[in-house]
Amino acid sequence: MSHKNSKIGIVGVGRLGANLSRFLKQNEYNIAYVYDKDSNKAEVISFEIAAKSTRSLKEVAEHCDIIITAVQGGESMLDIFFNKGDNLLMTNTEIVFLNCTSASPLTHIKVENAAVKVGAEALECCLPKTIVKARKGEAYFLISGKKATFKKVKTVLDEMCDNYTYVGPAGEAAKINVIINMAITMNTAVLAETLALGNSLNIDPAILKTALSKTESNSAVLETDADNMQSGEHNSFYDCIESEKVSNLAKILAAEHNLTLPLLDITRSQFKKLVDNDMGALGKSAISKLTFKN
Repeated sequence: MSHKNSKIGIVGVGRLGANLSRFLKQNEYNIAYVYDKDSNKAEVISFEIAAKSTRSLKEVAEHCDIIITAVQGGESMLDIFFNKGDNLLMTNTEIVFLNCTSASPLTHIKVENAAVKVGAEALECCLPKTIVKARKGEAYFLISGKKATFKKVKTVLDEMCDNYTYVGPAGEAAKINVIINMAITMNTAVLAETLALGNSLNIDPAILKTALSKTESNSAVLETDADNMQSGEHNSFYDCIESEKVSNLAKILAAEHNLTLPLLDITRSQFKKLVDNDMGALGKSAISKLTFKN
């Protein structure tokens, strides 16, 4: 079933939501409504893709068949679905929600249950790879929720991303997403210490980066973060605030199963230190500020 004529709403037009809306518009999907807590941000994107900007979540729900949510974290996700003054579930409707927000498994389960009560449906569409790929339709999604809902919007998912894996009922994609993002943040911390030692030993950064890439020490963060760490620029699609949130989610899941994860604890404390010192908006490569000399 094609969804080219479905009215699509985008809730949250930060880096992910904006990139998804641009890609879908480019591929001739009908982006009808755009919402963001920052109304200026919503107006800029709505003008760019010829959609309507609104300050009302209820209005998005009243006029859209599919709503993609891409807000910042679990608290924001709960707010757009359960805020008493204005939320996406204030009208009984047959909307399908595609929730791309990084949140806890319990949050995704709560949202799906609430959506079902008003006649809607919800899928987790977790994005564990770089957000910039969403602009080109090259993202990888982990999908979970009711299989019938997954099949209903499969054609949209086929367009939205390069690849995806359906992993089971609500909450399952969020679990895997937390684990993947935990590994990414920990790898970033490891890279920061590795490059810091190289820097202190006056090793040519290009030579060290090449040497690391040719051995088992290679990782994706070497490509995404090494240059930023060595230049001190720290521009990234994944900031320190998000890194701390992901680390906290992983810590909660580990505690629920009585797991001690010392490397996670150290990484979590480092990102917390950056956030506490007003550096949370910097890209996650800024963790190198805690390891590089000066």
